[in-house]
Amino acid sequence: MLALRVSSIVCLVLSAPFAREARGIQALKDQSQLLVYVSVNNGHLAADRNKSVFQPSQRFTSGARLSQADAQKILFDDLDRAFAALPGLYFYALSDDEKESDAKGTLNDEATNAVRRFTGGWSSFADVFNRWASGGANRFPLQMVFSGVGVLQDVINFDESTALIFDDPDARDFDSGQLTFRVADPLGDLSNTQDYQINFAEQSGGAHVIARQSDIVKLLKPLVGRLWRVADIRRRIADYYVERGLQPDISLSRASENPKQIGIRESLRIARIILPKSADDDIDKVLYLMLSDREFRTFLRNRAAIMKEGLDVPGQVGLRAVDYVKQLGRTPGSEPYVNLLRLQIEQQQLALIGFTIAQVISNARTQPNGIAYVDLQVQRLAGEAAKGKNKAESAPLLANNEGVVDSNVQDAKRETAFVSSPPKPDDSPKTSSSEESASEKKNYLGGGFLFTPGQGVKLIGIYQRSQLGLLSTNDSLSIKAGGQTSALGGVNYFADYVMFGTIHRRVSLQFTGSSDFSARRVLGGLQTDERRTGGLLRGELEWFRDLGGSLLRTYIEGRRSTVELTASGNTVSKVNLTTVEVGSLYLFDRSAVRFPGTFRLEPRLRFGLGLAAIEPRFARLQVTGNFHQKMPRLFEVDLSVRVEAASNNTPIFELPSLGGAECLRGFRSDDALGRTLWSLQNELWAPVPGAGESATGVSQFMRRSIRLAVFFDVGGAYHTTGSPPGLRSGPGSGVRIIYNPVVLKLDWAYGLGEGARGIGRGRFYFTVSTNLPF
Repeated sequence: MLALRVSSIVCLVLSAPFAREARGIQALKDQSQLLVYVSVNNGHLAADRNKSVFQPSQRFTSGARLSQADAQKILFDDLDRAFAALPGLYFYALSDDEKESDAKGTLNDEATNAVRRFTGGWSSFADVFNRWASGGANRFPLQMVFSGVGVLQDVINFDESTALIFDDPDARDFDSGQLTFRVADPLGDLSNTQDYQINFAEQSGGAHVIARQSDIVKLLKPLVGRLWRVADIRRRIADYYVERGLQPDISLSRASENPKQIGIRESLRIARIILPKSADDDIDKVLYLMLSDREFRTFLRNRAAIMKEGLDVPGQVGLRAVDYVKQLGRTPGSEPYVNLLRLQIEQQQLALIGFTIAQVISNARTQPNGIAYVDLQVQRLAGEAAKGKNKAESAPLLANNEGVVDSNVQDAKRETAFVSSPPKPDDSPKTSSSEESASEKKNYLGGGFLFTPGQGVKLIGIYQRSQLGLLSTNDSLSIKAGGQTSALGGVNYFADYVMFGTIHRRVSLQFTGSSDFSARRVLGGLQTDERRTGGLLRGELEWFRDLGGSLLRTYIEGRRSTVELTASGNTVSKVNLTTVEVGSLYLFDRSAVRFPGTFRLEPRLRFGLGLAAIEPRFARLQVTGNFHQKMPRLFEVDLSVRVEAASNNTPIFELPSLGGAECLRGFRSDDALGRTLWSLQNELWAPVPGAGESATGVSQFMRRSIRLAVFFDVGGAYHTTGSPPGLRSGPGSGVRIIYNPVVLKLDWAYGLGEGARGIGRGRFYFTVSTNLPF
């Protein structure tokens, strides 16, 4: 018995090295092989798929989540694309003189064109090629072209973009046209740091980053078990950041490297804001728009010292810089990211006061590993047209209901976040007189339409002239004209930043005279046209613009108007109305987080003053809110709520109205008029299924810019006039087209319940909004 135990121990000891060796063989990575027999397609190498074969290793097979046939097809497709991206085979045989002629397009003899455009088998091509090579001066034969000094010196780099590894120059056979590639193993457990390392460039300095390693692991989880393809990995990471307005710099290992590295610099950071001397009179306004509220107040406290320091730039006099670290108190590495969504709205608002923004590479920070910091250079708008490529793209101008192109309107709307390609930073600051300055636009001409189910289309045209210099240097006069079965129009004066240099709070004043028309309202069960003629005076105060992501405005508005109701061309009612309205807007925007979201709350209270004996005296409260939240995998949630209440003697045309795109879809406006109502609009936005994996073209546009929406609207109206009280709902679906940065919404909903015009039915809605943050 003892002898048997000893022999067993000896056997185990003797077998241990062989077991370790077996485990080592099993653990070898990237040992799958793709045996490729080449053919020629239009003068380029191509895989002969009838002869070539993929031989996966056991490690590959056990980790793959795609079939061998699918993997082989992807490898062949990638290989053919990589071959086609190389120069034609004839190019590698040319002497320097002939390469120069080829570049000029003069190498076009019949024999060269035959080789350049050849399609066929390898052996046939070899005969044609070598005859051509021997007929020219200093041309290499195909055997040299098909080697490490010819085309194969570029084939070695295929692992930069594909899973194909060609690191053995001897893995070829010229006579048969065979190449042997190793194939990288499929993506495995990305949280395994022995195989994969995810690094954030900013983390080494302790800076705040938006994503975590676990977020990137989840983001790439759908790729686990698939081939290591740089484009697929980069696209998924890039989509995550571009959706948030950032400009990621993503570096990925070659397929041949182990452990594989994923390096991420989430976006460029802003080191400084550079100001020209020509901006001296408007510096406070410029920085109010570009800084957070807390940092703007810091600037005001230290304004004299900051402005005393000049920026030493050869050939440029009078530049000053506001440094986020040195003068605004941020720690190194915590400077704000360049957010293209925010930059767009800043560009638009600065344009309204006569300035533009350009990105330039910053020399205020050391940048040993590529561009990580830029400066935002503010430039005075010039009188000539812009030629610059580095200026930030401006958001489209929007007008309010009175036809005023007011930057406050841009602040209040946000849906979702997709932007165009970012401008590339310049390598040095520019003077404001540079030929690349943008043009200052004092005249604005625009138009649009509003479609309302049951009421038709309202056409509107607007002309505005800015910078009149009356109550403010930032004022405008606008004219609105249009129609909806009858003409409408108005004249408006708007002044922004009134007394800003004194109070350093944004105050705006608006004076309007107008005659507006709304066709086919349903009042008391009767179809009635409404015309309001009169004027308004409005004052608005912005208490803070970006206080920890929050914005708060309050306003007071007085109106005097005559409301005329007509039916079939006959006047039904004509009432004078004097009202005062007070309200506010609160916005909270979380953008520099993994899943951005916004919250908006708008309460308003309107009083009918009853100044004359026949004028109604009433009160009406309206509270609207919206919550928009991005979710994983490009899903988004959008919730809107509305609550309204009116006093007993509120005139019928001022009663809260249930129905319409902004309240309850499936019903038209005025389908229920009541003294109290509420509504809740619930939406889920989803990416288009099967949008594709391409990083360019239609697939990218569909993936980034189109969302499918399903929604369920529900609401109730009580103490009604002309329709029964109670609950109504409207399920439906739609499409959201998000395009730099306008959001087009096309919805269809079916109304469940009874409205003023009968039982609910299916209706289409088309609306336009913007996705701009403040």
